[in-house]
Amino acid sequence: SYNHHPRFVGRVHHHHHRMEKTRAHNLRSLAQRLQGTQRNLDDEQRRLINDIIENANVLCTLWDDDWKDLGRDKNPHVFSSADDAGGSIMKRLVAEHDWAATEFGPRDTWCTTLRSAVDMVLDCRFPMVLFWEKHLSVIYNDSYIPIFGNKHPWVLGRTCHEAWGEVMPVVQPMFDQVFQGKATWSENSILLLERFGYIEEAYFTWSYSPIRYHEDGRVAGVLTPITETTERVLAERRIKVLKELGDFGTSTRSVDAACAGIERVLTAPSNNSDLPFALVYMARSYINNSDDDTSDGGGGGGTEMNDKVVYKLAITSGLEAGTPATPAIVAINQTEGSIFWPIHSVLESNETTVIDQPQEKINAFLERSGNAPVPLPGGLWPEPPRSVVLMPLTINTTSSSLDQIQAGVVIFGVNPRRALDEQYSNFLQLVTRQMSSIISAAMAYEAEKKQVEALAALDRAKTAFFSNVSHEFRTPLTLMLGPLEDALRSIDPPLHPAHQGKLELVYRNSLRLLKLVNSLLDFSRLEAKRTQAHFRRCDLFRATADLVSMFQTAIEKAGLELVVDIVNKDDDDQHQHAAADENRDEGIYVDLDMWEKIVSNLLSNAFKYTVEGCIFVSLRKIYLSPSSLSSSASTSPTNYSTNEPSCTIILRTICEWGRIWPMPPPSRSRARTLLRQRN
Repeated sequence: SYNHHPRFVGRVHHHHHRMEKTRAHNLRSLAQRLQGTQRNLDDEQRRLINDIIENANVLCTLWDDDWKDLGRDKNPHVFSSADDAGGSIMKRLVAEHDWAATEFGPRDTWCTTLRSAVDMVLDCRFPMVLFWEKHLSVIYNDSYIPIFGNKHPWVLGRTCHEAWGEVMPVVQPMFDQVFQGKATWSENSILLLERFGYIEEAYFTWSYSPIRYHEDGRVAGVLTPITETTERVLAERRIKVLKELGDFGTSTRSVDAACAGIERVLTAPSNNSDLPFALVYMARSYINNSDDDTSDGGGGGGTEMNDKVVYKLAITSGLEAGTPATPAIVAINQTEGSIFWPIHSVLESNETTVIDQPQEKINAFLERSGNAPVPLPGGLWPEPPRSVVLMPLTINTTSSSLDQIQAGVVIFGVNPRRALDEQYSNFLQLVTRQMSSIISAAMAYEAEKKQVEALAALDRAKTAFFSNVSHEFRTPLTLMLGPLEDALRSIDPPLHPAHQGKLELVYRNSLRLLKLVNSLLDFSRLEAKRTQAHFRRCDLFRATADLVSMFQTAIEKAGLELVVDIVNKDDDDQHQHAAADENRDEGIYVDLDMWEKIVSNLLSNAFKYTVEGCIFVSLRKIYLSPSSLSSSASTSPTNYSTNEPSCTIILRTICEWGRIWPMPPPSRSRARTLLRQRN
């Protein structure tokens, strides 16, 4: 068998190799069975059997190794050159890499387990990395390239300590657990990576699974499928900030309350990850609690602010207000220099401005002005922000989004462990728009409140004016009417007829003027809600009929027909209440003066606007059932007993033109019939 082994006689055919390997395994099995079944063997026989077993084991080991060597070049999943990569970046890099200089060793020495694992990783389209043996050397696929960032392709073949040295304190216990045969699972876990030249806050979901040798089942490496969830975690965190801003924004009633609510949201410990600090400078004219301090707060030494626009620090988060870096009052003019933040240029350009390396620049500015450095907070992280963003703050002056004016500038510190990418910039813009919406709503509410208060004050002034004027007018009229009445009643000596007529004319017009003044006084009382009605029981039907009859002569002279339907009796469908009504006093509680004014105004308007035809006046008594009365008893001004039906008075004045009822007008009965049909 040794003489036929290809290691000594050269390469053999594949079928001969398989046959010799099978013979070696059969020989070992036969010797082992012989050793176990023959118990009465002598020492020489046992020695020979042990020698056979020992040599059979050697042959089996040699044949197994050569079988692996022969199978390497025939594995269809293993490529040997870059031409076989098929467009895959990592397949090409793996084919061209100098593996002899790594812990993996030359490719022709790789075992079947390693080759199978590498094939599986490279063929997978999901991000996956292989950490091999205890040294955790790295092989990864195309989808994993973005995770390594700028470390690709330098990390290929290197150990995990070289590739991810910054996170080894976190993942090393997980690797130890895997080499004990237990898989791990991590979901949305934070890893602080250095893959783009700075410490980056990143989130991943991954699993560490053991890969075992085919021969003995020992753990040979760690297979890691992984996906980056940074964008999802950041999106959820930022949406939470926007939601908190929107929740309280609809309930603000003043600009001060809006600014206080925004500041409360931004300073919350859970929201300073993406907003390490924030400053909002607003024009002082938009802030209600603006004081009279005119110092510029930035080293101006109390300069007068004539011909300057004054901006006040309305919102501050993460930084103390009133420091040389955060002056409380800022004067914006053409010669800036007393404040570090370029507020004036942002307002002029109306565009976003980014300041890189702000800590170094603000320290240099403060040193030139003789002030101590002010550390800029980094939120959750100890290092200062690498960028600061300044955005113009606009507010809506009307309900239209097109009518906007500049109200101030918003200054945001950027998370030092995140890049200022497009998603981050969009988030800052949304926060600024949310602030603008909240402040605009508060300003609109304040403006509406001031308008209502101004109208109320004007109404009170009007009411007071009418009341005073009415009293002032009525006093001289009363003094005039007394002597006029005495003069007209005087008989000794009698008045001259010419003078009598003139005095009567003056008296009638004075009474008319007094009536108008009293009406004006009543109007002022109504406006002031000080009118008091004096109710008394009266025969409303007779009073209304007498009042309507006063207009009959004037209406008939105008060629119109006055139809009066004022009858104190029940409708045909309400006879069941007649018996109860007979035992009741016919009087109705009403303020007769107010009722006369109502009826007079209605008839006056009807007479004024009726050119031809008929004027119809109807007064009816409508009974309410106990059920309907009890349902509305809570809103009724008087609590009536529900044991008896209640009475409601309906007054109608209807004007009909000749186009409907041409002249001559219909009879009274015909008018009533037509009216009932129309109703």
